[in-house]
Amino acid sequence: MLLSAKMPVNAMADLLDEHDTRLWRVLMHYVEQAHAKSDWSALRRIAVDETSSRRGQRYVTNVLDAENSRLLLMVEGRSSEALGAFAKALVEHGGDPSQIEAIAMDMSPAYVKGATEHFPQASLVFDKFHVMVLAGQALDEVRRELQREGTDLKPIFDTAKM
Repeated sequence: MLLSAKMPVNAMADLLDEHDTRLWRVLMHYVEQAHAKSDWSALRRIAVDETSSRRGQRYVTNVLDAENSRLLLMVEGRSSEALGAFAKALVEHGGDPSQIEAIAMDMSPAYVKGATEHFPQASLVFDKFHVMVLAGQALDEVRRELQREGTDLKPIFDTAKM
């Protein structure tokens, strides 16, 4: 276990002259054991995001403790039920869905639906990247509309002289 914190499993296998699948089984045993004992009763803020799993359009949803970025749960897919699975796991780890105060996420309709269904009292916090993308799109739309109306959109000041 000490080696696994410092090097990849393949390197451990070479060093210990052991097959990597055996080492993975041992590691997974201890990881699952530690995960089962983890206490989530003090959890108040979570972060939810998806990432691709392998190649193609296969995704997993990650739920993290927003305070320390610790991975709490990984669920296949990116649906509203991923948050339902987390609500169930939260209870299994000594927590209650009503204790979650804030959920940081992107603006995925599936995640918004899951959050409002399973954590209705939690505040939804959208990440600034997605908010800024929407703001930029809205600005472009207004700019195009003004240009269609014939508005002169030349800058008031010359930034080159600043």
